[in-house]
Amino acid sequence: MIQSNQHKTASANSKGVIISFRDTNKHQFVKYNEKPLYNNSRYYQKFDSPVFNNVQQKVYAEALYGLNVYSEDEIKTMSKNKKFKIENTQIKVQENLNLYKQEIINNQMNGFLIKLFPNSKVVKQMCNENECDRTYINTLSFKELKITPVMIVERLIKSHLITNNFFQLT
Repeated sequence: MIQSNQHKTASANSKGVIISFRDTNKHQFVKYNEKPLYNNSRYYQKFDSPVFNNVQQKVYAEALYGLNVYSEDEIKTMSKNKKFKIENTQIKVQENLNLYKQEIINNQMNGFLIKLFPNSKVVKQMCNENECDRTYINTLSFKELKITPVMIVERLIKSHLITNNFFQLT
């Protein structure tokens, strides 16, 4: 329930918040805290500094997100051939990164199983078979798998999905 008090006014300045009670002619000043109330990363979003310059970021975003990085007007003026190339590259990049995620999870699981069952022939044989399923879509985020943008670019360069001189682009 929202209560309205026509005799109460709140305003803020650089030092804090002032609450004025006009009916009693009293004022209350609440100073901003110099320290955050919660010093836990769960309450504050940390922003990562940009890893790539503007040109590199454009190539990276286009590879990962395709036409979604362009405005509707830019897409309308783009040739069909360029649109097809961008979409085709994005599909290949997404498939490649999905396999990359699976490889990382497989390696982690293999390491875990070998530590848990170091003498098991079945586990050793199972760990030697590292095939990935192209139909399975891995929904874990890059952050959850500790995959950095640089790791992504290195993978895409190795797979010939972005230019070899990506890190020299300016």
